[in-house]
Amino acid sequence: LLLLLLLLLLLLLCINRHTAPQEPHPALAVLEGPAFRALLLTADGALDLAAAAALWPHLRVLARATPGDKYTLVQALKALRACGQLRETVAVTGDGTNDAPALAAADVGFAMAGGTPIAKEAADILLLDDNFRSIVCAVRWGRNVYSSVTKFLQFQLTA
Repeated sequence: LLLLLLLLLLLLLCINRHTAPQEPHPALAVLEGPAFRALLLTADGALDLAAAAALWPHLRVLARATPGDKYTLVQALKALRACGQLRETVAVTGDGTNDAPALAAADVGFAMAGGTPIAKEAADILLLDDNFRSIVCAVRWGRNVYSSVTKFLQFQLTA
């Protein structure tokens, strides 16, 4: 059950090798849902992109987040990327019906095998073992394949 609760947390994969990671601000590294909403949403419920840009480099864990918080964070990160302020890939994990909007909106959605059919349909990748390590392994393999293909193409084009 604890694993399923952890799987509900937002997982953001940073696939950006061009900038050095910043040291997180201690007050912003771990946020709970209500504090996250207070920082990111204006009084009328609109997304504050300036606050998102300031928060993103420091945020490491979003705890006790609602599915709406996941969706808000995905939308904020994609809006920052559209403005040119961010270059990371946005990935989300989820297993419930309420997680489906965030799974569908993210660049990569990971659903758990034990999740609802709606979450599985909305996701891009289904984790059969319900394990976060599978995500890390998949990213590692993907980077390796990308590196191998680019080396092969470079060799073929220069030969």
